[in-house]
Amino acid sequence: VCSVGWAVSHTLTVIENLPATWAKTWGWLLCLWAMWFYEPQAARCPSVVPSDPLGPFDTPAEQTVFSLFLSLEVVTFFGWVLYTQFYPYLVWRCRAPCRLRLCSRIRTSSRSAGWYSFRPSLLSFRRKHFQYAGETNALGKPHGCGVWREDSHHGEVLEGHWRHGLPVAPFVSRTFGSGAISVGLRIAYGTTRLEDLSSLSWRLRRTPGGALRYGVLGVECSVA
Repeated sequence: VCSVGWAVSHTLTVIENLPATWAKTWGWLLCLWAMWFYEPQAARCPSVVPSDPLGPFDTPAEQTVFSLFLSLEVVTFFGWVLYTQFYPYLVWRCRAPCRLRLCSRIRTSSRSAGWYSFRPSLLSFRRKHFQYAGETNALGKPHGCGVWREDSHHGEVLEGHWRHGLPVAPFVSRTFGSGAISVGLRIAYGTTRLEDLSSLSWRLRRTPGGALRYGVLGVECSVA
């Protein structure tokens, strides 16, 4: 009951990550049933020789319970595929100028000037809001110093530096729903390996003459 209550509450309030929420709920309920209600000895027929092993899910009732949970997990998995893979792919493939308005239902917010409202997912009925305040480039993308604010569960408040629409270190970010905080830091590096920093190699290869390559990287670290 507690698991179902948590899932229903999460569905009605957060309305995000629903397939993962319900997949975990079905798994927890199956584990609870197996630990507290599944009694193979009580289901044994008196005519069966006691030495004969009784395998799991041998009785019709057990098979029904297991089939029910398996069906729920399969339906949830297909829901996850449609929700997190197929729908974003369709949105990405759509090149129409109105795709943001049709898919995320983005429009100017009536809450205050400079804010926009949207629906985080297909199943969201409550609109959320976002805003960027700061420097931009010629295309209107965040570039320079600025602050991004979004009040959905997985939205964040990110203050720091931007480059052509993407955040770059240094910056500070706080997730709106959980309150988790991460910071972007710039660190110096030095290496004599031949491959690029984003490449992988099965063997060690050095630069010609062991020449040192160095530079500065941006990394994001969780701090709270």
